[in-house]
Amino acid sequence: MESSEPEPLQKLRDLVTGSHWRKCCFSGDGEFVCAGSMKQHSIYIWERASGTLFKILHGQKGETLLDVVWHPLRPIVVSVSNSITKEQISIWAQTQVVNEIALPTFSLDLLLICRIPLFSSFAVVVMSSLVV
Repeated sequence: MESSEPEPLQKLRDLVTGSHWRKCCFSGDGEFVCAGSMKQHSIYIWERASGTLFKILHGQKGETLLDVVWHPLRPIVVSVSNSITKEQISIWAQTQVVNEIALPTFSLDLLLICRIPLFSSFAVVVMSSLVV
C-alpha cells in the first residue's frame, strides 16, 4: 500500500482583498472556520463543509488583530487587537431570541470591548445570561 501526502479539504481565502492570515480556529461544533486578517482587525467566518464565506466581522480601523478564539460550545468569538494608542479584547456573539424578547437575529454584533493595558492588571468580564 502506497502512502500519499494528504490533500487539503478546502482552501479558504478572501478573493476580494487577498488578505494574509494571522490566526484561525474552528467553531466548537466544527461546522465553521474562523480566521483573522493580518493587516486589519477583520474576522472571516466560513462554512467548513462548503467553503462558503458566511460573515465578515470588522473591528475598529487602525487596529491589528493579534489572536482569535471561538468558544467551545457557544457562538461566541473573542479577538485580541492593538493599535498605537490601545490594546483591547472584543467579544463577538450571535444575538438570539430569549424569553420571547425579540432581539436582532442572524447578525453578529460586537457586544463588549474591554481595554486592557499590556503587561499589567487584567479585567474580569461578566456577561448577562440573557445575551448568550
